[in-house]
Amino acid sequence: MSTTHKQDGNDHLSLAPSASHTTLDSISQTLYIVVNRGDPIDSYSMRHTSFWIEFSDGRNLLSHVCGAASFFEFEERWNEAQPQEGKNFERIIFVVTVRTTVDDMTIRNTLRQTPVNNKERSWNCQTWIGDGLRRLQDAKLLREANTVSAADQMVDVLLEAPDEE
Repeated sequence: MSTTHKQDGNDHLSLAPSASHTTLDSISQTLYIVVNRGDPIDSYSMRHTSFWIEFSDGRNLLSHVCGAASFFEFEERWNEAQPQEGKNFERIIFVVTVRTTVDDMTIRNTLRQTPVNNKERSWNCQTWIGDGLRRLQDAKLLREANTVSAADQMVDVLLEAPDEE
């Protein structure tokens, strides 16, 4: 299912690393939700969520919002280590696999365009995942069943956190 990729340590904010294929080649993109335990306190609201895209040509992309209430920022990082290798990794949730061309960045671009809401203090990375799933569904990249299943699984993992606030 997953292969290990070497982390290059660089943040790439606008362009995908070039693939060693022609742009007409077909590849798959698999979208996941990653849930990490809260640190230093693992509670429902402190668990961090992100999107992870694995490309069948070996590339990967982590998309998430980071920060704190009223100060969240979108961030993406190309070719990171597998999420399962992180010290706070809790679960990876399959969302969908799609066939695309090598240069098709529709999923990535839809997630990049998902707004960051710094007006509502209760808004966080978990809310952003829900917003991103809805945008992917609105763009016809996900079926409603995929959206509901992924969101439900994410909430289940969040609720498994041992500490309550």
